[in-house]
Amino acid sequence: MGRVSMSIKIVCKCSRAYWVPDDKGGKRLACKACGAAITVPAAQPAAQHLVPNAGEARPRPKHQHRADKPTAVPRRLPDEIRNKAIAAGQALASNPCCSKLDFFQYFLCRPLQALMMVNILLFGIGLSIAFHNPLPMLPALAGVVIYAWRKTRLVRRVIFTGNVNPGIIIGKRPWRVAIYTDLSTGFQGPRPAVKIMKAPVLNWMTGGPPEIGKRVCAPSTYMKGPDPCAWTSFFPFVFETLVRDPAEAQAVMDSVDPVDWAPLEAWVRRNPNPQFGLYRLWPGASNALVKDGKKQLILTIAWTFHAAALIWAAVAFDDMRNRTRTDDAPVIFQPIHRQPPPAAPVQPPVAPAANPGQSQSDPQNQLENSRQEMKKAMDDAVEKQRQIFERQKQVPPPSVSGQ
Repeated sequence: MGRVSMSIKIVCKCSRAYWVPDDKGGKRLACKACGAAITVPAAQPAAQHLVPNAGEARPRPKHQHRADKPTAVPRRLPDEIRNKAIAAGQALASNPCCSKLDFFQYFLCRPLQALMMVNILLFGIGLSIAFHNPLPMLPALAGVVIYAWRKTRLVRRVIFTGNVNPGIIIGKRPWRVAIYTDLSTGFQGPRPAVKIMKAPVLNWMTGGPPEIGKRVCAPSTYMKGPDPCAWTSFFPFVFETLVRDPAEAQAVMDSVDPVDWAPLEAWVRRNPNPQFGLYRLWPGASNALVKDGKKQLILTIAWTFHAAALIWAAVAFDDMRNRTRTDDAPVIFQPIHRQPPPAAPVQPPVAPAANPGQSQSDPQNQLENSRQEMKKAMDDAVEKQRQIFERQKQVPPPSVSGQ
């Protein structure tokens, strides 16, 4: 049997979509979800695209190139991944990036995110100093790993399956990039759009610091909306800030269709100082402009001061505790107060006959000498007990082994 061509797509009012064979054109079918009747349009000679999912890279029709202009060679996903996406009904990019993320390059061009990870480590160091225990460093290291994984999760997917779009650097301080794309899902005409976004620090991008007007490429992911004929928005990443290999960056740049550069450059010439946001260029569409917020910068600075204050407080607390231990050592090691031993009975003085000139205050002198001797004996006992306690502290406790 020959394979039936499922080239007609129908969408019910309940947003349920179906693919039907060509021979069903002009007929009415019932929706399996709500039961409403759907009229199947006539089959079109042009091939339709897959059903797009939210957040996936968009499919778009390929441009018709002129014979006198160079044609870009689009990149292609591995057949195994393509087959899985087709079986799941997911959209495939017409020019996927097919690259791998360089984590060092990613965080080098995004110093605020790298600073946040340093702040997490500072929190762990401060807690370790305060409690004299290295265990608080383990949650800090785990927090750094989780933060890096969450920040790069979307980028790792986009740099492999995202559609590569052309871009032009249009400003510095802050770095601004204009990215051009076609938001059409393939069911109607083109939906050109330009997005003006704040780029990361491009001073360390592949190829060195760029100049105004330099071309860049941007793999992007797309967001689905209520309109089945167009994507709502797209989220690009400057490719030169994701890899360090110049050959790989040039290969991805060569995969961009030369036809896409002309409308982007023309739009940039007409709008020399555009505001941040998404500009939809087809008739009847509205723009989605945003303000240049500095929320991430302010939040990062606040976390930095918070981490520094925690380190200072931990060091001050540790110093105060050590000083208190030193000052209170003689008080802590006081002996237990006991009743003094009974004094020996004092013998009545006998006046010697050989020395009649001896003083009559001998009983008082003997009593004072006895008191001094008792005080000295008590002081010696206190010192001996303190030395014994100090030696017991220095000797480690014996280890208990199982029988």
